[in-house]
Amino acid sequence: MNLQQELAALRKRIDELEAQAKTEATDSWPKNGSEYYYIATDATVDYFVFDGTNFDIDVVAIGNVYRTLEEANREVERRKVLTELRKLAKASWGGGNADWSRSGQYKWELFYDHKEKEWIALDLCWLSQTQGAVYFATGHDADAAIETIGADRLMLLLED
Repeated sequence: MNLQQELAALRKRIDELEAQAKTEATDSWPKNGSEYYYIATDATVDYFVFDGTNFDIDVVAIGNVYRTLEEANREVERRKVLTELRKLAKASWGGGNADWSRSGQYKWELFYDHKEKEWIALDLCWLSQTQGAVYFATGHDADAAIETIGADRLMLLLED
């Protein structure tokens, strides 16, 4: 083989490796042999190696797989905050839920003001519901939830 043929073969191999790396980067994760963390039923974080078992498939199906221990622990804390927020909201309705058939019933929602860097409660909702939002019966209850949970912990509920 002459030098030009060797260079052409090396360029072809580089192109193949780059294409493979690009495909692997966009393929779903985890794959066989991937190490991952998941949240166990007692809210502890456990570690596994993906091998395609039913357990692996089930935790992937519900999004309970994390690349790092830190990501998994952050999700545990996020879930605790959301559970606490929902309990406070339910209590604000006397143990029930908002009545979405009543147009005159205010429903208070927590918002994070990125400009002012603070959590606020607004009563923008009467008949329309925001996906993922938690609603309070009064502004006082919503403000109390911000105070009780804490602004720093509430930040866990915002999407990155």
